[in-house]
Amino acid sequence: MAVAAGARQHRVRHEDGFDCESRMRAEDHPSGRNTGEARTEPGPQDVHGDLQSTTEILRVLDATSDGILVVDAAGRIVTCNRRFADMWQIPDDVLATRDGARTIAAMRRLLAAPEAFLEKVRQLHDQPESESFDSFALVDGRTFERLSRPWRAGERVTGRAWSFRDVTALRRSEEKLHAGESYFRSLTERSRDLVAIIGMDGVIRYASPSHESVLGYRPEQLVGTDARAFVHPDDVPNLPLLFSGGPDAIPSFEFRFRHHDGSCRTLETVGTNLADRPDVDGLVLNSRDTTARRRAELRTQTLLAIADDIAGHVDLDAILARVQQRALEALPADAIAVICEDPQLGRMRVVAHQGLPPDLVPSLTDVTFPKGELPEATRAKQGETVAIADLDMRAWVLEGGDAEYTTGSLLLAPFDAWSRHFGILVAIAFGRGRGFDDDQAALCTGIARQVALAMEATELYRAQAEEARVASAHARFGHDLIAHVHEPHFLDRLCESTATVLDCQLSSTLLRQHNDGCFSVIAGYGFSTAEAELATLLEIPTERMAGLLARLANDEVSVFETIPDSVMASREKQRFGVSAALCMALRRGGKIVGVQVALRSDPRRPFSPVELRIARDIAQSASLAISHAQLVGELEQANRVRAEFVATVSHELRTPLNIILGYGDLLLTDTFGPLADEQRSTLERMDRRARELLELVNSTLEVSRLERGRVPIDI
Repeated sequence: MAVAAGARQHRVRHEDGFDCESRMRAEDHPSGRNTGEARTEPGPQDVHGDLQSTTEILRVLDATSDGILVVDAAGRIVTCNRRFADMWQIPDDVLATRDGARTIAAMRRLLAAPEAFLEKVRQLHDQPESESFDSFALVDGRTFERLSRPWRAGERVTGRAWSFRDVTALRRSEEKLHAGESYFRSLTERSRDLVAIIGMDGVIRYASPSHESVLGYRPEQLVGTDARAFVHPDDVPNLPLLFSGGPDAIPSFEFRFRHHDGSCRTLETVGTNLADRPDVDGLVLNSRDTTARRRAELRTQTLLAIADDIAGHVDLDAILARVQQRALEALPADAIAVICEDPQLGRMRVVAHQGLPPDLVPSLTDVTFPKGELPEATRAKQGETVAIADLDMRAWVLEGGDAEYTTGSLLLAPFDAWSRHFGILVAIAFGRGRGFDDDQAALCTGIARQVALAMEATELYRAQAEEARVASAHARFGHDLIAHVHEPHFLDRLCESTATVLDCQLSSTLLRQHNDGCFSVIAGYGFSTAEAELATLLEIPTERMAGLLARLANDEVSVFETIPDSVMASREKQRFGVSAALCMALRRGGKIVGVQVALRSDPRRPFSPVELRIARDIAQSASLAISHAQLVGELEQANRVRAEFVATVSHELRTPLNIILGYGDLLLTDTFGPLADEQRSTLERMDRRARELLELVNSTLEVSRLERGRVPIDI
C-alpha cells in the first residue's frame, strides 16, 4: 500500500479490541485549530512504524471534545474515538462490527430531522471531493456541529473523516445573548422614550428611531447636528450645566425641543455622563415627551384657579373679568370675549371682553344677532367647541384699522350647564397660522363649563334674592295695610307704603267717581299740604285716561319711561323732577275702579323686573284693601241708616201704643162705666198684646243703642 509523503503508516491494536493499519497526517480544521485526522484501514497483523507515536495520537483523539469518525470508501468504520461513541450513545457491540449502516441506524434514533441528516450523508458519498460544515438538532434538545472532509491517501480519496462537536451550550448562550440584544433593541427602537448620545461638544452622535414619531425627525437628520440648535432659546442657558458636570448620573430636568413642524415639545430628561468611557465619550440621555402632561397640569391648574376665583362670588361681571384674565394666561390667545343673550334686547351680543384692540371694540360690542344666526355659534350652542382657523375679520375692523387684525383664528366654547345654554366663550388669536389645537380646545371647553356653572349659580342666587326682595316687600306692604286699614287716612298710608317699597319719591291714588265716572286724586304721598289739597280738587275725565286704561286692561301694571304731557304737564314734571311713572290697576271684581301711581325722579334708574313683580303684588293687595275699605264704609252707612230707621220706627210705634195702653187702663178701671164680662175679657187680651209689642219695641231700641255704644244707665 502506497503511503503519501509526509505521512506515516503503522498498525496498532485499538482499545476497542480490533487491529487497524493507520496513516496519519495533519490538516487544518475549519475552526482554525490544527488537528490530526486519521484515516485507518484494516490490514495485516504486523505493525509498521512507530507504535508509541500512534498510541499517543489515539490518546489525543480520545481526549478531544469532538467526536471523530473515519470511514472508508465503502462506508465501513476505520476508526472513531470514545467521545464519538458517548455523544451518539452507540453501544460498543455496534462499533465493534465496524458496520457503518448499523452505526447510522443507532445515530438516527437521536436525530430530530433524520431524513435531512441522511440526505447530507448520501450527497457527500456521491461527491467524495466535497467538504461540508453544518449543524443539526437532536430530539433531546442538543445541537451538534458536523464537519466532513475527504480522507486522502496521497492524491486519492480513500474515505471520509467526520467531526462532531456538541455546541448546545454555545447555541443557548448565543440565543440568550441574541434575545437580550433583541430585548434591549426593542426597548430602544420601539419605545416612545427618546434615547440619544451627545458628545461633549454638543453634537448628536446617536438618536433612537423614536425621535421620528415623537419629534418628527429621522435619526439620520439629527446625527451630526448640534443639539442646542433645536432647544428653545429660553432653555439654552441651562444646558452648559450638563457638559460641565463630572462622570455621574444627570438629575432630571426639563427643556423645550423644537418639533419638525415648528412647534415646541416639552421633554423630561435623565441621563448619565459617560465622557470617561472611550467607547461613549459623551452624555447618554433618556427623554420623554411630557408636553401632554404639562398641558394637562396647566389645564388642571387653570381650572382650579378659575374654580377658586368663582367660589363664593355672585357678581357675574367680576367673575367674567377673572376668568378672561385666566384664559388669556393659559391659552395662546390675544383676546377673550364673552357672548351672552341681552335680556332687554332678546339678542346675543358681546357682554364682556379683554385684550380686544381698539379697532375692533366698537364694531364687536355694538353687533347683536339672534341665537343661531352664525353657523359657528349654532354649533357652539349645541354643545360643540368649534375651532376656526384663519378667519377673514375685515368686516369687523374699522376702515383704516390695523391690517394685523384682519385675519385671525377663533375658538368658540359654549357656556352649557346641564341642559341650559348661557352663551359662548370666544378666544381670538390674530394673524395667520395661529390655529388652536385639541388640547387648547379642551382647556377652553373646561373653562366655559366652569363659567356656565358660575352663571347658573349666579342666576339662582339672583332669583332667590329677587324672591326674597319680593316676599319682603309684599310682607311689609301687607303689614302696613293690615295695621292702618281702619284708620281715617288709610289711603294716604297706602301711598306712602307704595313709594317706600318701590323706592319712589311720589305716589298717589286715583279713584273713579260714581256720579260722573271721572277720576279724582283722593290720596297722595310726597306732596306738600297745599299740593295735596289742590290735587283733591282735580278731576280727570275718563277720555284722558283711555290709553292708560287700555294698557292696564291687559296687565296689572304699566310703565311710562317718559310721562306724556297729556298725563302730566312739562312744568309739573320739571317741578317734581319726575322722569318715569309706574301705574298699577286697582280693581273691584273685573272692573278698574282706580289707579295707583308711583313716580320716580332718577332717569338712570328705570323700573326693574323685580319692581314690576312687586308692583303687581301691590296692585292686587291695594285693590283688595280699597275694596275692603269701601265695603266697610258701605256697611257702616247701612248700619247708620238702619239705626235711624229703627229709632224712627220705634218712636212712631211707642206713641200710639202708649195711647192705646192709657185708654185701655181707663176702660178696665170702669172710668167710663161698668163693662160686661165679654168686653172686659177682650180689653185684657188687647192690653197684654199691646204691652208685648211695647216690650218688643223697647228691646229693639236697646239693641240699636248697644250697636252704637249708647247704653243708658238706670240709677
